[in-house]
Amino acid sequence: MAARRGGAIVLLALAGCGTTTATIREGGLEHHVRIDRSTPSALIVQTNEGERTIPRAGISEIDHPGNVLAVAGLPFVALGVANLLGAWNCGDGESSHTFCMGSAAGGLTVSVGLLMTIWGAATWDRSRTAAGTGIGGP
Repeated sequence: MAARRGGAIVLLALAGCGTTTATIREGGLEHHVRIDRSTPSALIVQTNEGERTIPRAGISEIDHPGNVLAVAGLPFVALGVANLLGAWNCGDGESSHTFCMGSAAGGLTVSVGLLMTIWGAATWDRSRTAAGTGIGGP
């Protein structure tokens, strides 16, 4: 039962982190918005009040959502793979482990890590595509 609750908490955290808004810096202002689409001269974004246009000329930086989630999933993948390959596996007959996890936990760790990485990368890519941005600039 505790494992199910823990799984539900992890999924809720993934949903929250993977769908956060982009942060657009325009002069001294920060906008936390979802980028819907773009034109050559502006970004069309969704705010709490509705749709809004932000001119590209005033944008100094865009921090797209999903990049942190994508990177944060990689250590989970590495830990799970290492476990499945025998590192820290409780079933190896060694009683001297200070930390160990079973193969099922290794599989779960890989799955969660892959979900985080794929979800984060897809969210990041969607936002960058909507903004029409190239690498390194708004």
